[in-house]
Amino acid sequence: MGGIKKFKKGEKGENLKFITRNEAVKKLQISLKIFRKLCILKGIHPRDPKKKFKGKHKTYYYSKDIKYLQNEKVLEIIRARKVFKDREKKLINKKQFGALKNLKENRPMITLDHIIKERYPTFQDALKDLDDCLSLIHLFANMDASAKVRENQILACERLAREFQYYIIQSKSLRKVFVSVKGVYYQADVMGETITWITPLNYLSKKEKEVDYGVMISFLEFYQALMKFVNYRLFTSIGLTYPPTIDDAKLRKCDSLINIFESKPQTKTNTNTTKKSKSTTAATATPVDPKLKKLEEKISKINSKEEKEIKEQQILEEDTNMLQVNSSGISKDFEDLVGDESDNIPKIMDVTTLFKGFHFYISREVPRHMLEFVILSFGGRVSFPGSGDKVKEVNQSITHQIVDRSNAVKVHNTREYIQPQWVFDSVNSKILLPYSEYTIGVIPPAHLSPFVEYEEDSYIPARKQALDALINSKEFADAKINTNSEQDDDNDNDNDNRKQVDSDGESDDEDDEDLEHLETRYTEELRKEQSKKRKSSEVDDEEEEEEDGEEEEEEEEEESESESESEQVAKPVLTKKQRDELNKQKQAEEDTKLAELMIRKKDKWIYNKVKETNQQRATANQTLLEKRNKIESGKDVNGNVKVAPQPKKPAPVKKSQKQQQQVSKKQKK
Repeated sequence: MGGIKKFKKGEKGENLKFITRNEAVKKLQISLKIFRKLCILKGIHPRDPKKKFKGKHKTYYYSKDIKYLQNEKVLEIIRARKVFKDREKKLINKKQFGALKNLKENRPMITLDHIIKERYPTFQDALKDLDDCLSLIHLFANMDASAKVRENQILACERLAREFQYYIIQSKSLRKVFVSVKGVYYQADVMGETITWITPLNYLSKKEKEVDYGVMISFLEFYQALMKFVNYRLFTSIGLTYPPTIDDAKLRKCDSLINIFESKPQTKTNTNTTKKSKSTTAATATPVDPKLKKLEEKISKINSKEEKEIKEQQILEEDTNMLQVNSSGISKDFEDLVGDESDNIPKIMDVTTLFKGFHFYISREVPRHMLEFVILSFGGRVSFPGSGDKVKEVNQSITHQIVDRSNAVKVHNTREYIQPQWVFDSVNSKILLPYSEYTIGVIPPAHLSPFVEYEEDSYIPARKQALDALINSKEFADAKINTNSEQDDDNDNDNDNRKQVDSDGESDDEDDEDLEHLETRYTEELRKEQSKKRKSSEVDDEEEEEEDGEEEEEEEEEESESESESEQVAKPVLTKKQRDELNKQKQAEEDTKLAELMIRKKDKWIYNKVKETNQQRATANQTLLEKRNKIESGKDVNGNVKVAPQPKKPAPVKKSQKQQQQVSKKQKK
């Protein structure tokens, strides 16, 4: 008969699911530094088990993850590198420089392609995890070279960042910008995924000693490999070749984004044709093996599929661009259906061409890179002193000059002099804001974050209200909200403007006030008519009675006036918030009534019992509060005034017979 199977200690249980860090390092036979790097590359994190069997102050990992690391290719390459270093030392000591040169050529290199394919099986997964990748690459792109951070790594990061920015400019997928103390926040829509990243401001960053740059560089190596895959896919989706040709000298000089690329990246169809021509020439010159023929056929099939995808995308883009829009923002196909009601229909606004036709000249004191990136991604043209296009400040084609000096002088009347904040605010509000608030020497309005969503019940800043009014109104002049409401001189002008706005759309508050006024007026007129009828009936009476009637009428009029005034005082005008609260209460009461109707008969008696108990508790609490208030006010529980108790006279002390005899003797003496 088979009984219960017994396991030995260390064969089964929760204790075997987890392993400590020191045990994992011993099992893999590597150092702690390499173990950290492997965990970062493979995405393995420490765990927190419920029962820490081997101490609370130790870090635990899943034993499955450590077994998974044992068969990793990167581990084999790291071990091969150890052997390579030992051989290199031996050859240097023996002074065999020829063999050393051959050995360096065959140095084992770490590749992370297979890890990226494992961690991101689809391209959408890679885009979702691109926020931290972009922010770290932009951080290292703005660093200075040092012993901890090499120059090659900085240049590689800057190259990848510029490539991604070039794609966003070409695809025009930038949506939001926000400048803060930490840096500049960007948000873009890339293939249906919203990506937000932060770039540091252009200043000399101090390297802190507390930061572990070794861990950051291991993250950077993984993110660089990921960014190359992503940039390749993004460039090919538009029809551009990757990697593009970049001038390293201009990149080190921090030249403009467009000038860094030596020539615009060619379309993929052109490269495929060149490859085909080369393959045909090679085929005519030399005999081809059957294996090579098969490879060429596979490559040609892949290229044909890619060409078909590119053509389909171009056809879709052409179809979308074929939509002809009217000056009022309505399609020409639907003009007859709309008619005169076109004012109420929202207009189609292409935000990507917000700065189309504008030529911006950026002064030398203004941070150039972020403004250039934003303006180019919204269809504008940029030039600055020392740029490759050789456009000078005197050029008449310039429409806007961005200046950040209060002492600057307006030289050219044909252009607008604005501060850098105008660009960011107009991008976030999706509208060209008025220039008067951002001219030279004027303190600009508050720079609001586009990532904050304001609710109706919460606090809404005055600037946000003004921007909403600007967006919704037809003319900018009628939509300004006065922020300085405390000044008496400005209040009169504001009231006149508000009356003009209310004439177009009457508000609910004024309607209610008018109705109340009409009701009071109507009641007064009725009373006057009744008094007139009484007068006509009492014409035959004596003069004294008439005088008494007049006095009574005056008293009635005074009473009616006092009643009307009391009604006006008693019925104050409710605000919007109070009305909303009343409406919410009414809706809640209606919902409870409906819920009570929907309750089953079996459950209704339980509901009634709960309701009765709650009412009893409420009444008991109320009676206790009333008693407490009475006692605190100096009354009884029944409400009677408490009388202070009079002090009782002390009872006479009875004396013994001996004491009485002694007292009588003293009196006789």
